[in-house]
Amino acid sequence: MGGMTQMQEEQTEMNRPDERLTDMNQTEMNQMEIRQAETVPGKGLCGSTLKILTVLSMIVDHWCYLFAEQGTEIYEIGRMWIGRLAFPIFCFLLVEGFQKTGNRKKYGQRLLLFAFLSEIPFDLFRYGKIFSMEGCNIFVTLFLGFLLMAATEYVAGREMSEIRKAFSRLLALLLAVGAAYLIHRDYSFYGVISIYILYMFRYQKRQQLMMGALSFLYEPTALAAFVPIAFYNGRRGLKIKYFFYLFYPVHLLVLYLAAQLLH
Repeated sequence: MGGMTQMQEEQTEMNRPDERLTDMNQTEMNQMEIRQAETVPGKGLCGSTLKILTVLSMIVDHWCYLFAEQGTEIYEIGRMWIGRLAFPIFCFLLVEGFQKTGNRKKYGQRLLLFAFLSEIPFDLFRYGKIFSMEGCNIFVTLFLGFLLMAATEYVAGREMSEIRKAFSRLLALLLAVGAAYLIHRDYSFYGVISIYILYMFRYQKRQQLMMGALSFLYEPTALAAFVPIAFYNGRRGLKIKYFFYLFYPVHLLVLYLAAQLLH
C-alpha cells in the first residue's frame, strides 16, 4: 500500500500544471505535452537513480585518478569508460532541475554555494593546493549552464523582434562560453555548450538524446551515458537532494586525505 501511495503521489506531481506554463506560448506547451507523453511513470529510471549512477561513476573515476597507475587496464576502464558517465548525466539533470524546480533563484544560489564549498576540496584533490587558478570544480560549470538557461528564457519572454532575440541568445551563449574558457573550469567550454544543447531540445526527447550525444563527440566514451538517460522516466525518486550536493566536495576531500595517508 505504501508503494502504491508513493506512485500515486508521484503521478499526481507529474500531472500537476506547472505555474510557468502561463508564460509559455502554444508551441512550447505542445512540445511539453509530447515530451510528457514519451515518459511512462513507473517504468525506467528515476532522477535519484541517475544521480546514484553519477556518484558511482565519480568514485571509480577519482579513485583511479589517485591510486591506479596510468596506462594500466584498470586506469583506462575506470577513468576513460566508467568515469566518463557522470558529466553528461549531470548536464541532463541540471536541465531537468531547471525546468522542474519550484524556486529557480534558490536553485541557482544552491549551485553557486556548492561551487564555493567545493573549490578547496577540488584544488586539494586535483592540484595538491588549497587554492589554485589552474581550474575550477564541476559546480562552476553547472552554475554557468544555469545562468545561460536563465538568460535564454528571460530573452524568450521579452517583447522584441526575433532577430533581437536571436542576437541576445547568441550573446548569452558567447558570454557563458567565454567565462568558462577564461576561468579554466572543469570540462572547459564544451560542458556549457552541451548544457545549452540539452536545454534547447528539452521538449523533444529523441532529438535531445541525439543532439546531446553529438555534443559529446569530443569525448566518445561519454556517449554511453545517454543509455541510462534514455530510460529516464521523469520521476524524482528518493528525496535525498542535499546528499548529492554534499557528496561531491566530501568525497574529493576524503580521497585526498586517504592519498596523503597512504603516501
